[in-house]
Amino acid sequence: MNWIIGLDDAQAQDPGRCGGKGANLARLRAAGLPVPPGFVVSAAAHARFLSAVDDPAVVPAAVGADQLEAFCAERRSTLLSTALPAELAREIAEAWRALSAGRGQDFRCAVRSSATAEDGAEASFAGQHDTYYFVDGSTLAGRIRACWASLWTVQALQYRTTHGVPTETVAMAVVVQELIAADVSGVAFTAHPVTAADDLVIEATWGLGAALVDGRVSPDRYRVARSDFAVLERHLGSKQLAVAADGTLQPVSHGDRQRETLPPEVLAEVCGAALRCEEAFGGPQDVEWALAGECLWVLQSRPVTTLASPPAPVTPALPPGIFVLAKPLVENFSGPISPLLADLLECAVGPRLKVIYGRIYADITGYRPLMPWVMTDAEIARYLYSMFAVLPERRRLSVPGLLRLTAAVLLAALLLGPLLARTRNMPDDFMDGFAEHSRRLADDPDIDPLALLTALAMQPGLTAPVGLQPIAVNITAIRGAFWLGCVRLMLRRWTPDLPPELAVHLSHGTEGVRSAEMGQAIEVLAGLARKAPAVAALLQGATTAAATLARLRAEPAAAAFLAGLEGFLVVHGHRALGELDPCVPRWYEDPLPVLMMIRNQMAMPAGDGSRLQRGFRAREAAGIQVRAALRDAAPWRAGWRWRLIRFAAGRSGYFFKLRENSRFAHIRIFDALRRRLRVMGSGLVARGLLRQWDDIFLLRLPELDAILADGMGATAIHDRLADRRREQRQWARMTAPMTLGVEIDHGQDRCAADPGALLRGLPASPGHCIGRARVIIDPAVDATLLPGEILVAPFTDPAWTPLFLTAGAAVVEVGSFLSHAGTVAREYGMPCVVDVEGCTERIRTGDLIEVDGNAGTVRLLSGEAPV
Repeated sequence: MNWIIGLDDAQAQDPGRCGGKGANLARLRAAGLPVPPGFVVSAAAHARFLSAVDDPAVVPAAVGADQLEAFCAERRSTLLSTALPAELAREIAEAWRALSAGRGQDFRCAVRSSATAEDGAEASFAGQHDTYYFVDGSTLAGRIRACWASLWTVQALQYRTTHGVPTETVAMAVVVQELIAADVSGVAFTAHPVTAADDLVIEATWGLGAALVDGRVSPDRYRVARSDFAVLERHLGSKQLAVAADGTLQPVSHGDRQRETLPPEVLAEVCGAALRCEEAFGGPQDVEWALAGECLWVLQSRPVTTLASPPAPVTPALPPGIFVLAKPLVENFSGPISPLLADLLECAVGPRLKVIYGRIYADITGYRPLMPWVMTDAEIARYLYSMFAVLPERRRLSVPGLLRLTAAVLLAALLLGPLLARTRNMPDDFMDGFAEHSRRLADDPDIDPLALLTALAMQPGLTAPVGLQPIAVNITAIRGAFWLGCVRLMLRRWTPDLPPELAVHLSHGTEGVRSAEMGQAIEVLAGLARKAPAVAALLQGATTAAATLARLRAEPAAAAFLAGLEGFLVVHGHRALGELDPCVPRWYEDPLPVLMMIRNQMAMPAGDGSRLQRGFRAREAAGIQVRAALRDAAPWRAGWRWRLIRFAAGRSGYFFKLRENSRFAHIRIFDALRRRLRVMGSGLVARGLLRQWDDIFLLRLPELDAILADGMGATAIHDRLADRRREQRQWARMTAPMTLGVEIDHGQDRCAADPGALLRGLPASPGHCIGRARVIIDPAVDATLLPGEILVAPFTDPAWTPLFLTAGAAVVEVGSFLSHAGTVAREYGMPCVVDVEGCTERIRTGDLIEVDGNAGTVRLLSGEAPV
């Protein structure tokens, strides 16, 4: 009997014979689309194989839910250990020889499961069954059996049950195709997979698509108009890893990380091929494609099955409550946080914090009783989201709320009183001991991740040294906003003709701000590099940290620079770009971002002066203006009024510095957590339970406990990780809702802005600047910022500080007056506007924009194409 069907055979278009994937590929080849050649091991061959296996093809009624995992594992083991019938093995070998003829000994193929229920209009079974790459003739039979066995995972069974597909009706064909050694690969959706909008969504990454499917890379993402293929949105992903032609996972060079994968003409070709797939099947398609040299290949096409349901990701039911994005935390993450970190944060912080869709939300129901005004839930949500900057225009006092708030403040003052008193006048280095404390706990083999996080993050007690309580210190430092309010009130009353931003200048430009001093250290390193032309040349060509450091160590003239870099990493090496996320490598692990920032600073004119000095000068100039205005208004009162203003400004500056420096210390908590998890993950890799140590971040906390107690096998773990990667990818495509459980005004549309368009945000640092925009989504990917350019970013944390050295101004999508972007901008005396919704999409690199840090506005002056 003919068990093998070629993709060019008319029979291959029958899903009953070749499964959904095989039939779709055959139809695409018949329609003239560039599908790699191959053949299908038919569903009849699967049935023939099962006839040789003395095992039922259904789940016996006696198998309960608690026994299902063991039953499936035994079933897979039986299928994997059973030899192919001789006649079937012979036909597969003949088909392989025909496919590989004349292609050399290095020829490899892809082996894809193709169940008869797959890729239909109601259920795609995407990711439920196995696919294998880099298969040769010696391993082909085993991989075919593995595809058949993948019908018997718990996840695949549950998927069939959910979609009403009886197990006994499902057969498995297997597609064997030439493996395309892709330079670029990706997916194309002919309708938006989340919103169902009538646009194309293209995702692309370097190398083969396995890293994208696994969720190991953040791809370039494009939203394209189907009428003329105009790019409506463009987001460049980090693309830090790629699957090479030999199947190994390789780091991508820095230059390629920041380079777009798809030039306009190639993007248009991908869109055109995707629409031809849609035409062939008569409905929206999810198309996998690959680009090898100048040849575009279509690897598979299946319906976008999510369009008939509400545009929400697969997720458990939302918990009860009304939620608003926790901006002080969210602004530190560029995407969804890992499942393990989500569990750790929820357990450590408490029930008012929830991680939903991978984003951190606060439940406002706990804040509602403390509102001193009569406010709706929507107004409360907007108020909390704006970090207390936006209030309803008409407010009626709530006496019960005011009383409860007063009582809560008094209780907090009572509980925090000792800490408030102990932190009122501390030296700049009083938290330095926290570094050794956190490192000691991280190296303790008996401490688990939750206990570590709790010990370091939660207040250890009233008698503990205040230097070991950076989180609590950070909270108490919020009183700097109160003192700044006092300065503003006094200036408004006594010097009404002066610009209001002078209050900010008076309260900043102080010495000892660690993140600002980090920028100064970058300036020093750039100066050392300038003095050694060989060092400067090596930094200009830097692509990876390891290669660049190796060349620097071989260069005699680099000794002083390397010593300075080592000293910098001793102090600042625990930082990272997105440093609240323990998934992110620290600078002492990968100093490439530091080298890029030094390279940026080298572009500044020598002797241009420190940015910190600019902040100091702004404070001194503000003081001169205020004293002169006080003398002019009331000479006999000028002395004591100035002393009051100077005292309040000094208190404000001290507490803002304390808040930023406590952040410098408490980032060590997440470094310690990463160290501990790295040891645990490496142990699980050694036991064969994880493929890479950082896969541990995709586990939930109970799952990690079960694995450590030998309660989960490797197959179950790998299946769970695959599900998590798909979930993370789906959430990454979402724009996180500002609120859940209540609707509020979401501000400006996220669309392209026309010249003259005015974007509004919150003023975070005063000043005025006109310059070219430089949109940077991830400094680990793109850290190039030319002198005077305006930094436009989705968020910033202290690790972005060196970019502020060359920026003329900063515009940030998520942030507040108290956020890092505003604090450092004020120390550097540069304009900054935060909370500018959609700025990274509405502003393009190369646009001429005007930033008004006093009014909190950004005006687009030029709609020129990106440079």
